[in-house]
Amino acid sequence: MANSRHRTYTIIIVGIIIATFTLINPMISSSAQTDEKNVLILNSYHRGFLWTDQTVDAITEKFNQNEAYSTSLFIEYMDWKNYPTQANLDLLKQTLKYRYERQEIDIIIATDDAALEFAVTNTKDIFNDAPIIFTGVSTGNYHSLTQDFENVTGVVEEAEIEETLKLAMAINEDIKLVYVLHDYTESGIAMGKSVAQSIKNSRLSAHSISFAPMSVERILEEVKSLPQNSMILITTFHRDSRGTIIDNPLITSMISEIAPVPVFSLYEMSLGHGAIGGKVISGTFQGETAAELAMRVLDGEDIREIDVFKNGTTKLVVDYDELSKFGFPLNKIPKDATIFNKPLSIMDEYKDIVYIGISAITFLSIFLIVLSVALNRLMTAKKKLQENNIELNALYNQISASEEELKQMAYHDNLTGLPNRESLKEDIENHHRYTPDNQGIFMVIDIDDFKYINDTMGHTFGDKMLIDIAKKLRQNLKDELKLYRVGGDEYIVWCSSDLESAEGLAQEISRYFSEATHVGDSILQVDVSMGISIYPQDGSDSDSLMKNADIAMYEAKRLGKGRYIFYNDDMKSTIVERAEIEQKLRTALENNEFELYFQPQFDILKNEIWGVEALIRWKSPTLGTVSPDKFIKIAEDSQKIVAIGKWVFEESCRFAKKLYMMGYYKHTVAVNISVIQLMQEDFNDFILDTIKKYDLSCKTIEIEITESVLMKSIDDVYEKLSILKDIGIRIALDDFGTGYSSLSYLKALPITTLKIDKSFIRDMENDLMTENLTSSIISLAHQLNLEVVAEGVENLGQFERIKKYKGNRIQGYYFAKPMPEEDIIPFIDKISGRI
Repeated sequence: MANSRHRTYTIIIVGIIIATFTLINPMISSSAQTDEKNVLILNSYHRGFLWTDQTVDAITEKFNQNEAYSTSLFIEYMDWKNYPTQANLDLLKQTLKYRYERQEIDIIIATDDAALEFAVTNTKDIFNDAPIIFTGVSTGNYHSLTQDFENVTGVVEEAEIEETLKLAMAINEDIKLVYVLHDYTESGIAMGKSVAQSIKNSRLSAHSISFAPMSVERILEEVKSLPQNSMILITTFHRDSRGTIIDNPLITSMISEIAPVPVFSLYEMSLGHGAIGGKVISGTFQGETAAELAMRVLDGEDIREIDVFKNGTTKLVVDYDELSKFGFPLNKIPKDATIFNKPLSIMDEYKDIVYIGISAITFLSIFLIVLSVALNRLMTAKKKLQENNIELNALYNQISASEEELKQMAYHDNLTGLPNRESLKEDIENHHRYTPDNQGIFMVIDIDDFKYINDTMGHTFGDKMLIDIAKKLRQNLKDELKLYRVGGDEYIVWCSSDLESAEGLAQEISRYFSEATHVGDSILQVDVSMGISIYPQDGSDSDSLMKNADIAMYEAKRLGKGRYIFYNDDMKSTIVERAEIEQKLRTALENNEFELYFQPQFDILKNEIWGVEALIRWKSPTLGTVSPDKFIKIAEDSQKIVAIGKWVFEESCRFAKKLYMMGYYKHTVAVNISVIQLMQEDFNDFILDTIKKYDLSCKTIEIEITESVLMKSIDDVYEKLSILKDIGIRIALDDFGTGYSSLSYLKALPITTLKIDKSFIRDMENDLMTENLTSSIISLAHQLNLEVVAEGVENLGQFERIKKYKGNRIQGYYFAKPMPEEDIIPFIDKISGRI
């Protein structure tokens, strides 16, 4: 009764409030501004990256709450983590310039560094000098990226590393080692250094150790064996050493599942995935604050008068479940910390029932008093009770409907309406629980070249294409086959069936896509790559089946796309081979298993030997001769390349000195250098000290760098190479034409020599276009005062063409193959006329 009367009064009050606002709302609306504002949200990274999605959602929600004026939001993604290239920037600039040529942008909100730099550089050319609000940029990067640009303000992102470390050591006083996980991008390396500096500044009794560049599998192996007096701090991490993209929540979940020590993080998006927590950076808060600053500018406030927001972008959060996992006490947690997943007390859990009980008792007492005084109110009270009962039933039905709606949202993809990853996981768990002996087909379907379509046609078109493909699959698949969308352009087909049915199903789906796909008014030829794993031999849970099907799908893409591949354990052979090479590589240098071969380079114009290129060879007692193509990348991932590279350079200088003592004063020795070596702080010192040790002229040494090294856009790499070039050391750009650089970009590189990749030399005999392109490369290189070396010259026809187009030098089997030191000396003597 008490509860019913209380609800009745509440309904009356709420009704009065609603009626009041209904009357005054037209007056408020009529006085609001009606001018539409155009806001561009420019994101550094891709849609689906959790940090970016949180920031964009917060900005969008903030603007949706604004009733002062109408706002049109335009959202663009640079996808900088996956495509950090100048070509990507150039294409983006052309696309945006075309897209917004007739659309005035009132303000730009740039999320993270790459977007801020692009906006500052191009706002005048593309967006008519629109003001810029930034978020997700550190203080140092904000100053360096904006410099004298005044039409900008925003939200500075500063990781409070010291606070997170103090929290960790307050919880667990035994921590002495902090293992830091970061990727080896520029921001990732900087974050690793910041952790070490924070420990030093705060005088904590601990040491930081960064995980070396390695694959995800290798990281997980390292995590298993960490000592008990350690912790893991996850910072900036997006891809492993092999380039495999993996988001922060997933790597956090994978590590915390097997780690014997606690895991902490600097980012809010790690919470709920196995991290205990920390003083975390909140993308949601930064997005809300950036939107508020933008609205101040749109309201007429001068952006130059708005200070950059520097405080309060982090919050102290811990996960109760992860604390309990390691038995850490709650009394060590600061009082201002937010603790989520904490079980409710009896009072908290049953608060409503207690309050309702007290209210009911109180009301019953009053009711009895009133009943004794005025018995005639009984019928009225009874009637009220019946009315409230009807209202309660209506409310119950409404709650039931809401629960169904929430379940629909939790288990289905918002875009296509298909079941999502959670639904897939639950279905496979049910299959494993109730019919574990029945085989099942797990098929990953990935749209080939979807990113190209998405970037060229736009995200709206891409979303419509994903919806239409989902409809196409649903219409053609049989009822017993269940279709899911698990993110991006990946669909999953799962059913209880055998291997023979899987073959037929894959062929049937391939036939669906042999016909053109209609998306709106456009007709596209869409191909898909499929990877298939079979339950239970390839896995008995969704994660294992997904991982193995993904391996097969990427194998299908590697073999040319537009096909299906069944997973088999042989696909893991490369992983086993890599592990064996990595193990033997640890002692190869100490056991003197490496040897240098030298391949001569012939000066076409002077008709003499110009010098040699030093090439490493590994002759393992157990593995035999191992190709550099197999072990160099592994050496880079394990950091062994630093020691091996120093040995190669030392031996090359020793051989250069030997040539000099034999009277070959002008001969040059070319040495290949890895990007890992270049990133070492003492790289230049080592190069110069070694040259000085052997009393050599700098002109006798040439350093060879691949295109991919220079395309990293790491400032100190450019600076180091420029210093070496200025003192006389030659810098050669190796394998030109296989990487990302363009001909026009060569003039900005600190190089002296251009080595044309052997694929151009091989094809120019039979392909006029390749021959014309090669001649153009040589001509342009000469205009830039670069010498040109042709690699892989194997016959007279190739030699004559390089000579015709005035290449400077050749290298290849036509002139000489690589030789050990004992053979190269007599060869040089013979060619030089000494024998």
